[in-house]
Amino acid sequence: MSASIQAPFSQTTTTSIQGRFMSFEGTEGVGKTTAIEQLCTRLQARGIDYLRTREPGGSPFAERLREILLDPNTAINDDTELLLMFAARCDHMQQVILPALQRGTWVICDRFTDSL
Repeated sequence: MSASIQAPFSQTTTTSIQGRFMSFEGTEGVGKTTAIEQLCTRLQARGIDYLRTREPGGSPFAERLREILLDPNTAINDDTELLLMFAARCDHMQQVILPALQRGTWVICDRFTDSL
């Protein structure tokens, strides 16, 4: 009887499927949306389950915080804004990203931690 050794984070095994997380970062107008759309088209053509999401936002609660954060009439200090961003990220991670990855779904995110 032989045993196979698998490297950590291997692509797939016969007993489990791992999801992948990819974030696209950049300023407005650099082509993130176009790149995400092209990737999603390729994943779909290959039959790979994926979830497209964004930050801030991505879950119902985080989307509500997004509205507050992006509202030009919202007058808050930098620390408050940062804490709201992290609250949105925490909810997004717990409600959307981690469950998708555990199901083996690829998560494609328009911005993530590098954007703060």
